[in-house]
Amino acid sequence: MRDEQDQRKMYKYQCKDCKKLEVVGPKDPIRCSSCGCRIFYKLQKDETTQYDGC
Repeated sequence: MRDEQDQRKMYKYQCKDCKKLEVVGPKDPIRCSSCGCRIFYKLQKDETTQYDGC
């Protein structure tokens, strides 16, 4: 059960320098595996979200 919850919290990030895609979990170190850069851009989800203001 714990592994399933951790699997849902994985996010996709893109490295600033080499543009490689990385999948990072909540307790994973923030470092690119190919170039070692520690600056990432978080990718947006494919699904659209709409909010209604009342």
